[in-house]
Amino acid sequence: MPPCRQPTPSWSRPFLEPSSVSRSGSSGYGDYDADFGSRSPAFFRTGRGVLLSPTELAFYHALVPAVAGRYTVCMKVRLADVIDCPGAVWRMGYGRLIAQKHLDFVLIDPATTRVRAAIELDDRSHARGDRRGRDRFVEAAMRAAGVPLIRLPAKSAYLPHQVCQMVKKALR
Repeated sequence: MPPCRQPTPSWSRPFLEPSSVSRSGSSGYGDYDADFGSRSPAFFRTGRGVLLSPTELAFYHALVPAVAGRYTVCMKVRLADVIDCPGAVWRMGYGRLIAQKHLDFVLIDPATTRVRAAIELDDRSHARGDRRGRDRFVEAAMRAAGVPLIRLPAKSAYLPHQVCQMVKKALR
């Protein structure tokens, strides 16, 4: 007898292009139109344009030469891709908390992709109460996972040698 399977919820299925639906209307993922009703999945096709804010881009342009040869810079990395928690803890709600957050930049070893540190740029929004709570959660989670978190004030311009010194200091 084949093993029992849990039905896949419609929200976790891949979005299907109409051409991928078989002639019978069944692709194994349910009816394409039924998943979206009268709405079209076209609302997913709007691009954001740029990935980084002007401040983040200025920092990125200083960070890359500052760590060249030592680290590879990754941007907008999901927190759950850097740290993990056991399944029971994930189901308690902490998994959702780490899956919904991202880190501005992550430094990885170019040979192994081992995470060496994460960097968060703190702009004015980090003074808000909700952001302070988020920041405390991320700091505690990163500390518990043993991953250094470097917090830097957001500025309109950065110099590579200053960024290099900040990173070195934080990773001592």
